[in-house]
Amino acid sequence: MEWFRVFAILGLIFFIIGISQVYLLKKELKNIDKEQIMPDEFADQWEKRLSLGNVFIILGAILGGIATLLLDFKFIL
Repeated sequence: MEWFRVFAILGLIFFIIGISQVYLLKKELKNIDKEQIMPDEFADQWEKRLSLGNVFIILGAILGGIATLLLDFKFIL
C-alpha cells in the first residue's frame, strides 16, 4: 500500500471521529434545560470531549494534507 493512501485513510478516520464527537456533544447539550446549572464535573467532562473532538478534526486535516502532498510529490518525481 502506498503511503499517501495510509495517510488519507487515517486522516479520514480521525476526521470522522472528531466530527461525530462534536455532533454527539451538541446533541447532549440540546437535551439540557437552559435554566439548569451544570455541575463542574459535567462541564469538565464536556470540555475534554470537545477538546478531543477538535484534536481529532485537526489531526484528520493534517493527515489529509500530508496525503495530498505525498501524492503531489509522487507525480512530480
